[in-house]
Amino acid sequence: PLPTCPSPQLIMSSWLAGAAKDWQETLKSAASSVQKLADQAELQQLGERVRASAQSLAEQGETALRDAQKSVAGQATALGFLGDEAVTGPSGAELVKRYKTEAAALESGSATAAEVEKLLGTWTSRLSSLLHLEALLSSQALPSVLGALACTEGGRQALRAVAGEQPGGAGRCSALRDVLDRTAAVEMTLLGQLLGLCADAAEVVSHTKACSSGYAAVKEATQDFEWALMLVAAALMDPAEVELKSSGRAVQTALETASALSEAAAPKGASQVTPPAPGAAVWAQKPTDGRWYRAEVT
Repeated sequence: PLPTCPSPQLIMSSWLAGAAKDWQETLKSAASSVQKLADQAELQQLGERVRASAQSLAEQGETALRDAQKSVAGQATALGFLGDEAVTGPSGAELVKRYKTEAAALESGSATAAEVEKLLGTWTSRLSSLLHLEALLSSQALPSVLGALACTEGGRQALRAVAGEQPGGAGRCSALRDVLDRTAAVEMTLLGQLLGLCADAAEVVSHTKACSSGYAAVKEATQDFEWALMLVAAALMDPAEVELKSSGRAVQTALETASALSEAAAPKGASQVTPPAPGAAVWAQKPTDGRWYRAEVT
């Protein structure tokens, strides 16, 4: 018998069933891919949120640490354990501005002797730093303070005390003396004479104004005082000399140390040798031929 052919309806139904199955598998695969992409996107968003949270915590921790550092440094500065530069770390220009501001506060004439002494003491504690020493000299704040001191009776007494002219003033104004010791380019004896001259010139200005001697007399006395103050300023170090002088001190210290070591290494009895007495028999070198001969001390 002849084989029977499937009907067109059966063929179409079989094809549609296979196509439907393929589409189901394709849709399942697509759904799986979409789910994986969604999971990856969610993980990526979660990772970004975690990273943002970690960065925020790090920034907050850094801010808290910096605030704590400033707080501790500020308390240490208030107690005198740290200088201002340990907290702020100012530049040279900022230090120059600071010294000018501090000097301007004294030039107003309202500062008391205790306030002046306190400021000078603060300057003394800073001047162990070469940066502060250069800034003070560059700012010309010290001549300004000396001029302000000379304009008051108590200030003139302080200047004369440093100069050694004020009776019983050897122990006074130690802070001013310390600042001048660090900044002077000449011997303190000469600088003391210039300070005394400055105090005398300022006293003449004060007396001339009090006596109403006229504009010309006051102007002349003021010019003399300004010249005296300029001489004091010229006796201070130039800012460019600070590092050079510091290096010179280091070399001088090294030379003194080497000299001390050399003296310590010398024979202890060498300095106690006495010359032979007259009539003693010695060996002596004759200068003309360089030979040694037996000789007698005469």
